[in-house]
Amino acid sequence: MKKALSVLLCVSLLFSLSSLAFAQAEKESPVLFVAGMNTCDLIYLDDGTKAFPPTSDRIKDSIVSAIIPLLVNGILMRSWDGAAKALCKAANGIFEPCKMKPNTTSLYNVGAELPDRYTTSAERYENGEEYFFTYDWRFSPLDTADILNDYINGILENTGCEKIRIYSHSMGSCVLLSYLEKYGHDKVEKLLFTDSAFQGMDFVGELFSGKVYVNPESLTNYVCDLVYGTDYAWVGGLMKFLKATYFTDGVCKLFNDVLVKNMIDTICVEMRDFVFMLPGIWSFCPAKDYAACRKFVFGDTPAEEYRILVEKNDYYINNVQSKIKDILDSAMADGVSVSILAAYDRQGIPIVSSSTNQSDGMVDVKHASIGATAAPLGKTLGDNYKQIVTACGHNHLSADLVIDASTCMYPEYTWFIRGVLHHIFGADIDAFCDWILNYDGQPTIFDNPQYPQFLTYDRDTEKVTILGTAS
Repeated sequence: MKKALSVLLCVSLLFSLSSLAFAQAEKESPVLFVAGMNTCDLIYLDDGTKAFPPTSDRIKDSIVSAIIPLLVNGILMRSWDGAAKALCKAANGIFEPCKMKPNTTSLYNVGAELPDRYTTSAERYENGEEYFFTYDWRFSPLDTADILNDYINGILENTGCEKIRIYSHSMGSCVLLSYLEKYGHDKVEKLLFTDSAFQGMDFVGELFSGKVYVNPESLTNYVCDLVYGTDYAWVGGLMKFLKATYFTDGVCKLFNDVLVKNMIDTICVEMRDFVFMLPGIWSFCPAKDYAACRKFVFGDTPAEEYRILVEKNDYYINNVQSKIKDILDSAMADGVSVSILAAYDRQGIPIVSSSTNQSDGMVDVKHASIGATAAPLGKTLGDNYKQIVTACGHNHLSADLVIDASTCMYPEYTWFIRGVLHHIFGADIDAFCDWILNYDGQPTIFDNPQYPQFLTYDRDTEKVTILGTAS
């Protein structure tokens, strides 16, 4: 009896140790952050010197070289064509190194300088640090997705893990969505999209169809936002005074009625070799605007020299941006959690009519959230407004009556932060993202009282609190 009991105890002990070994062998999946646009320098690959962003001297020299031609042509000779060319000369001087050929290769053999944190080392994983993926923002997200795939494979191979948790920001979401479309989601455990441009930006849709309009109120708000908390905060007060005295209105009317009307065609021609040759920027064009933008830039039948560029743009819009629901639904059906974080109540770039959209200063909240209904900037949906979709039985209307999240593609998995700027990541926002990425299963807006669907950001304290509560 004692011998049998001893054998039983040994077997139990061995089983316990084996279970412990298996438990210890099970690792948490690594975390990868797919960064937004322009998060690493572009360099001349021949000698390694910096190409972009430009130095302050290059910006100054480009602007100075254009001032006299601009004044002479625009004021003395009233030659709008000459004035437009002068403006474009300054812009080209600043962005020249970024230019690409119509076949989507770099004109000057410029590429991304990858920082030290661009690594797939197992040591990084063991130290609990997240991986960081940056790239050349000029290229199509479809091309960058191939590099991302190699990077993910390297991480998984070096860490011995089978799946990875990925969160992305801005253009990084275009890259991540392209990766999912091309390579699937078998290696992915969680997806978090923050301030995403994967549905485009109305700003780009308007510019790429030749629509420029400066709204005086948007201009005032933008400048005030820009100088807030700096030594130039007094400029904000001056802008408010100029708006109150209708000076800004007059200047904007002159710009819209005279300058834009007479210069826009020349500007589009002069900037064609830069702006319109960048497939990365084309990924920001909303699908609803793409056909008009494509025709405006390339005509009804694009020339053969633009074939590769147009084909890449077409594929991205039609098979990635327009198929986002199919791509994400497929991932969720296989157990991948999907979470979306969007921001609003910041002034967008004030040179298009869509600058009155609710946004984080760059991406419209309706696009970043995949479908939220939002009041124009500075306004509400109205005291008597009722949310559009009620079948779920949940309230998806923000306390400030600005956002109706019931129309989102995934209203239960989409959060909003009021007042945070597109590029801002503070400790509170990082903690929020960490909670989502570490949640066991699919997190929802109901799972953590600290993180309900609507939050607010205080730019002075950098704190995130529940919308409607004291900061």
